Amino acid sequence: MEKSTEPSDAADDCNLNLKRDLLQVPLGTVLVTGGSGGLANQILLLLLTSRRVCSHLHSLDLRPPPEPINGVQYHTAGLTDEAAIRQLFESIRPDVVIHCANPRFDAPKHVMHKVNVDGTRILISAAKDSGTKAFVYTSSASVISDAWTDLRGADGSFPLVMGDRQPEFYTHTKAQAETHVLSQNRSATHPNFLITAIRPSGIFGCGDSYVIPGIIAA
Repeated sequence: MEKSTEPSDAADDCNLNLKRDLLQVPLGTVLVTGGSGGLANQILLLLLTSRRVCSHLHSLDLRPPPEPINGVQYHTAGLTDEAAIRQLFESIRPDVVIHCANPRFDAPKHVMHKVNVDGTRILISAAKDSGTKAFVYTSSASVISDAWTDLRGADGSFPLVMGDRQPEFYTHTKAQAETHVLSQNRSATHPNFLITAIRPSGIFGCGDSYVIPGIIAA
């Protein structure tokens, strides 16, 4: 039997001080990709703290989480399975998509490109065709770093570091995806389709399966 996690209990366990008054704008139907991962799981919990925010809350990942959250409808599919992705979008017609899914940092290069670049393009296309209003892409703070030069006073105006100047292939693919995503914001064919990209740095904490486990293993 699957163990179910109540949103309020899980939030308390993770010491999340979530305030309902921060979530006042109705979002309608929301789809969060990578819902079995630490970041996406916390976003799902955050959205569930105010029932007025989401009329329906969906999660998409390759596999369901070990502890599903009550109130979230889980879907399993690969980001590059275009037929499955389009079928899902046509079925639930999300108003908002929060794209957190990504491969492991040590994944083969072809997997990084397939998921980060091709998968994101498929999501954007399906979102536009199904009438999605807003799309949030989780990029990376490293897209403006060459992994050597100090960054001082860095902000959104700093250029992306890609290609031969970018020693990390993972980061290169995140920058490629971000470039495509932002190019679709308020496009001529979909002027009401709003897109933004956020660039978190290293993420660790509740649900983290990379940083803290890696430190312990070392």
